[in-house]
Amino acid sequence: MIGTGSMGGMMSLLLADHNIHTHFYDPDRSNVEKLLSQAADTNHLDKITHHDYHKSLCSALPADSPKVFLFSIPHGGAADASISDLSPFFKKGGDIIMDASNDMIPWPKSSNELIKG
Repeated sequence: MIGTGSMGGMMSLLLADHNIHTHFYDPDRSNVEKLLSQAADTNHLDKITHHDYHKSLCSALPADSPKVFLFSIPHGGAADASISDLSPFFKKGGDIIMDASNDMIPWPKSSNELIKG
């Protein structure tokens, strides 16, 4: 999970409710603390893992299987920066990026170009 504000945090807890371990990155410390507190309150700390960097998040995931990156961040600069940081770890033809943000604008061309790169 990339971005754990209101929507990303709740999606992480929902996934944990369904026994899906979620690794997450969010640069906003208040979002991190809120999600970890909610995970503790709902007994999901064993299924929700915070990472301070995109690299540590990717390194914690199995290298031999496809990954799903759920984006719950604003389009444009924040998404582009995350895609740029994550791109060395993407496996073409296997990994999936899901745009779960609620921006009312289309996925920017810049993000598409970064993914194709």
